[in-house]
Amino acid sequence: MLGSVVLVGILAVAACSLRSLALPCIVAVIAFVAVPEAAVYTLGVPGLGGVNLGVLVVMATATVQVLFRAPTYLADVMARPWIWIVLAVWIAGATITNFVATSSSPSTWAELVVAPPAAYLLVQRLGAESAAGRALLARAIVTVAALEAVLALAIWTGVVDQPFAEAHSTFTYWWTPEYARALGTMDSSLVLAGLMLAAIGLLASVRSNWMVIATSALFLVTIATAESRGALGLGLVVLTVLLVRRRVPFATALGLVFAAVMTLAVVVLVNPELTDGLSAKLEDDNGSANARVRGIAVGVPAALETTLVGNGPSSSFSIARSLGLATSFENPVIMTALDWGLLPALAFVTAQLFALRSGFRARVRVRGDVLVPGALLAASAYSVYLLTFSSYALTSGIAVFTWIVLGLTAPPNRELPRTERALNESQPAVAEVRS
Repeated sequence: MLGSVVLVGILAVAACSLRSLALPCIVAVIAFVAVPEAAVYTLGVPGLGGVNLGVLVVMATATVQVLFRAPTYLADVMARPWIWIVLAVWIAGATITNFVATSSSPSTWAELVVAPPAAYLLVQRLGAESAAGRALLARAIVTVAALEAVLALAIWTGVVDQPFAEAHSTFTYWWTPEYARALGTMDSSLVLAGLMLAAIGLLASVRSNWMVIATSALFLVTIATAESRGALGLGLVVLTVLLVRRRVPFATALGLVFAAVMTLAVVVLVNPELTDGLSAKLEDDNGSANARVRGIAVGVPAALETTLVGNGPSSSFSIARSLGLATSFENPVIMTALDWGLLPALAFVTAQLFALRSGFRARVRVRGDVLVPGALLAASAYSVYLLTFSSYALTSGIAVFTWIVLGLTAPPNRELPRTERALNESQPAVAEVRS
């Protein structure tokens, strides 16, 4: 019953996209954060198993949009052909693998292969139709991240019980009641840390310097409790760049940073366990760095054997075990190549690079009021962070969220089919940038 209600709600949100794309995009982010994929199994959504709810919102919305506005989206694709040529290679190659591999999975194929490009297309169209709508999406990501950070810290300190403990104990193989890292309502601590990292970059849209420092401190504390060294380092870099770009006077910046440091110091003194896990990892990572190096050493030769067709979704885990690795390769490129094929995997990574390149060009050639402040900084740091763990090789909605963030950097296309021009006559003109 609950699953049917959820499905009807998703379809209703998708239908609202015909009036405004901002609502379904924001709901997709909320759904991605609020409910872990492990808990979706318990909802009993008809015929959909455990696909992340944010992915379902994106897929439903994309279906509605393509059914009613196919020429518009074809124009968007043609405006940025190189991104979509390599994405077509990714989709075609991965689709062939999903049909011929023994471990095929339609739900995994939809979540990892089809939904991410669809999310990018939707956010790009949102930017073309409403610059304010895309800015609202960026602020929504920051707001959702802040709420998730508070909840994650409350759960981590024991103030609030883990709401999805039962679902994790049933469907998450590494979960134990004594799990010590901050998790919040997400599928893994590293996914939580990635959300915080992206939100730090998007704080550029916040006007108050005090609010930027206070919120970024909250995000960095959450990253520390999630015990992600990569996200913490990148978060500090992003915050530094953010302060420099805002041209905050040195004395003011020093005061803000000092206030944040003192606040963090008080928190750590009151809760010394806050940094125990991260400090232990910095001092001795239990061989995780060596494991990653070994994963590359044995994973690259294995990936080279899957030039066009992969071994099927999630097959990289069994391959890793057969090669003597204790967990996984901890490398999304290698894992994607083993699962879906080397050429499709390289195409997927290349598409991300093209999307970032398009964003960099837009900063120079597109009027600033239609670009989301901090989006390119957030997308760049987040893309680097994804390379430090399995990330988009896993089903957790992270691949879709990645392309939502990348979509915030996309220069909007204003060359619409004749039937669509009347729809946007009231919107301010925006220069088009071709990639």
